[in-house]
Amino acid sequence: MEKINNLYFQEKFISTSYENFLVDIKFKSKSFETQFLRMQKSGKLEKIFSKINLLINNKIPETKLYLSILITNDKEISKINDKYRNKPYPTNIISFPTTEFQRLLANEKKTKNNEIYFGDIVISMEKIIVEAFEEKKKVQDHFLHLIVHGILHLIGFEHSTARKAKKMEEVEKNILNFVDIKNPYI
Repeated sequence: MEKINNLYFQEKFISTSYENFLVDIKFKSKSFETQFLRMQKSGKLEKIFSKINLLINNKIPETKLYLSILITNDKEISKINDKYRNKPYPTNIISFPTTEFQRLLANEKKTKNNEIYFGDIVISMEKIIVEAFEEKKKVQDHFLHLIVHGILHLIGFEHSTARKAKKMEEVEKNILNFVDIKNPYI
């Protein structure tokens, strides 16, 4: 067990499903797991996945999507960010879409038995807590915003240009509004 700033890190897994999504979540801290379970009880995650399912279902109806989420700390996300993005510092979220899913969206591939691995998301709960405090946001709202943001990256949204960023932000705001979370960009 690793101790960082009074947080004890002990890995734990849970699996849950929302709509067509099967989500495996790995926690690096009991406190992160507790915070996540509180968010899950609010019903907002389920509503978010239902909205995202509508976005995806237009392109790939009735497909079971497998998603992996790692909720970790700044130290671990820094290593991952350095290894895969050559950025040796912590970030709040990193998304890793699968080429299999991207090819499916582009109609280049058909699914076998209507199942596909959607992608991986890595989240630094430490970073989210600090950002929420600095930006005077609720931790739960900020976390849910970043879940939406990360999943939209898996779908193919990006913010590499002002036009693409505006489109992605509009979709994010629409989904967050559906679960009564204020516009995070104001």
